[in-house]
Amino acid sequence: ARSSMSRVEVNKGAYLTSLLHALKYPSASVNGVLLGSRSKSGAEQTIMVEKAVPLLHAHIALAPMMDAAFALVEEYCKQNNTTIVGYYHANATHDQNRFTGQVSHSLALARRIADKIHETVKDTGGAGAEACAMIVDNNQLEILAINIQNRSSQNDGSSTGVTIHVKNNRDEWVAIDAKNHKIDGTSDGTAQAELLELVQKGAHQQLTDFDNHMDDCTKGWLTTSVVE
Repeated sequence: ARSSMSRVEVNKGAYLTSLLHALKYPSASVNGVLLGSRSKSGAEQTIMVEKAVPLLHAHIALAPMMDAAFALVEEYCKQNNTTIVGYYHANATHDQNRFTGQVSHSLALARRIADKIHETVKDTGGAGAEACAMIVDNNQLEILAINIQNRSSQNDGSSTGVTIHVKNNRDEWVAIDAKNHKIDGTSDGTAQAELLELVQKGAHQQLTDFDNHMDDCTKGWLTTSVVE
C-alpha cells in the first residue's frame, strides 16, 4: 500500500481550458484528458498537469467515441513526448458535484473512465505511477463567476471552481486539500480573472473538443488552444 498520496500541480492553461469547456456547454456533461508528467522525490510523487485536451460533450456514454478519442490522444502523446496523467469532468447538473461515495449516473460513468485511466497509468507509467481527476464544481464555478464580476474581495484564490482527486491506499478517489495541490495563478486570483476576460471575449465558444472535430474535421482539436 502507498504511504502517501500524490501531490498535483496544474498549469494555468490546463485549468482554464477545462473550465472554458464546461462553460461552453453549461447544460451538458463534458470531459477531457489531462496530459503532463510525473516526478518523484523519495516516496512522494508529484503529478504535473501541463495540458487539458477537451474530449466530449454530446457522446460521453458512447464507448466507441471515447476509444477513438483516446487512440488519437495516445498517438499525440507519443509524438509530443508527453503522457496522460489524469481526467477532468464537469457534470450537467449543478447539485451533483461529488466524486466520492454515492454519485449520480453521469459521475459514476466519469469515475469508471477515471479508473480506467488510472489503471492504464499504473500499467504503463512504472513503479508507483498515479493519475489524478479534476472535477469541475458547477456551484463553485457560479460563485467564482459572481465574485469575479463583482470584483469581490472574496476572490482571494480560495475558490477555483474545481476539486482535485487522487486515489488513496484503499484504491478510492479522495479530494486533496489545498496543501497538496497547486493551480498556477489561482492563489492570487489572476487565473480566475483571466477566465472572466476569456469568457467576455467569447473564447469558450471557440474551444474545439473531439465532438466538434468529428462534426467538422477542419476544426483543429489536439493542436489548437484558446488559451495562450
